Amino acid sequence: MRVSQKGIDLIKEFEKMKSVAYKPTPYDRWTVGYGVTFYSNGAAVKEGDTLTQEQAEELLEYHLNDILKKLGAIPKNVTQNQLDAVVSLVYNIGVTAFLTSETGKLFKQGKDISHKFDKWIYQNGSQLKGLVRRRKAEKELYMAPDVV
Repeated sequence: MRVSQKGIDLIKEFEKMKSVAYKPTPYDRWTVGYGVTFYSNGAAVKEGDTLTQEQAEELLEYHLNDILKKLGAIPKNVTQNQLDAVVSLVYNIGVTAFLTSETGKLFKQGKDISHKFDKWIYQNGSQLKGLVRRRKAEKELYMAPDVV
């Protein structure tokens, strides 16, 4: 399975393309493009870094493919909408955080994780409104039936 345009659009809606590196919150790492914190060569984004729209699109595609590779085999019962929602979540929280969490373990077992999205709305113990909005959108997509 691949991430659909619906999943890509969801990520872009919340990440918003930024051509100059910034810190989304004081606790975050430097971020550029569509919310990336490192480049395809493994180098970290740093203050002053810039990207063109084309570079941001290429980096987004790289990160989506990397996430899918690191997630490994997707359970057969996972729908396209569920995959898109999960990739959006993983794009935001990181592959390691997801795979080592109860949420990730349940997903890898092919179990419903719709009730787990609300767990991922905190940064340093504080609830963030942006994360609440994003998790709500991801959960809605996760629960939506695929339309052929």
